Order: sequence, then structure tokens, then C-alpha cells
Amino acid sequence: WKTEDAQKFAVLLQKFYRETKCREFFRSNQEMFRIAEKRFTEIQKKVNFAWFRDFYGERPNGEFHLVVSLLNGNSNYNSTVSLPNGTEDFFAIIGTSKTDQAGLPVFDETQSLPLIIHEFGHSFNNRLIYANAKKLEKSGELIFPQLSDEMRRQGYNSALTMFIEAFLRACVIKYLEKNPLQS
Repeated sequence: WKTEDAQKFAVLLQKFYRETKCREFFRSNQEMFRIAEKRFTEIQKKVNFAWFRDFYGERPNGEFHLVVSLLNGNSNYNSTVSLPNGTEDFFAIIGTSKTDQAGLPVFDETQSLPLIIHEFGHSFNNRLIYANAKKLEKSGELIFPQLSDEMRRQGYNSALTMFIEAFLRACVIKYLEKNPLQS
């Protein structure tokens, strides 16, 4: 973003915050947030973060951050932020797809832990795929058209995205071989 765009956004965000009474909303839902955080922390404790270094052969130069998103449904995301000092922050944003009878978020190891590994894996895996995109191009031209309808239904609109997601699924399997689920 350009500076003036960021400044305009900040003003609009502050206006949104006031007009929608965000402070009251967050205050009135504080108990739900506390429960979601507590439940998700139990899953987070089970993640073997050292595996990423061991598997990908590079030492993460930064911090891992897990984010619970109560509004994403079953959608999950990854983001890597490169900081001016040369470090990176790795984010796995995990949606909430299950609730208990009281409507409070529920996270279980068999569903959430593989998602966390998958989303953090993007921070390492995507670089490898992009660095080898030219080598994968010919295979992608042969494979993607055969699977394009199914891939697009999953939001994978290119051969490169298909390779990223397929390789990540294989990486999650390798993680689970070394770190079996407990539940």
C-alpha cells in the first residue's frame, strides 16, 4: 500500500469501529473468545514446530503465529510477513467449523492439527514450488486440464496452485508419520 492509502484505510477503520460499536461487541463476547482460545491452545500445544526445520531443511528465521478465526467457517489461510530486519512471521489462520451444543467453538486434534501443519507449510512449500515453477510447467499443462473442474471447485485455478496444494498434502502425511495424532 502507498502511505496515503494506508492512512485513508486507518481513518475508515476507526470510523467503522465506532459506528458498529465494536468495543461493545467484543466486550459482550469476551467469554466466547476466552473459551475458543483455551480450546485452541490445547491443539496448539501438540504442534511440533521443530519438524518444519527438520523436514524443509531450513531454520525458520522468525516466529510462528496461530490465529483462530471465528468467522471463517471451515476456511483456513496462511500468510508470511517479511519484516525489515530480515525475519519473517508465519501465520496459520484456522477457521472454526464445529461448535458444541452451546454454540461455542470446538477444535479437535484430528481435524485442526493437520490444518495447522498445512497452513504453516505454505510458508515453506510455496517458495519451493515457485522456485521450480518452470520445471513443473510441462507436467502442469498435462495434468491440470484433466482435473481442472475438480480443482476449480476447490479454489485451485492454476496448475501451480494444484502443485502447491498436492505437495502440501503429502507434507502433512510426512508430518503425521513422525508425529502421530494422539486422539
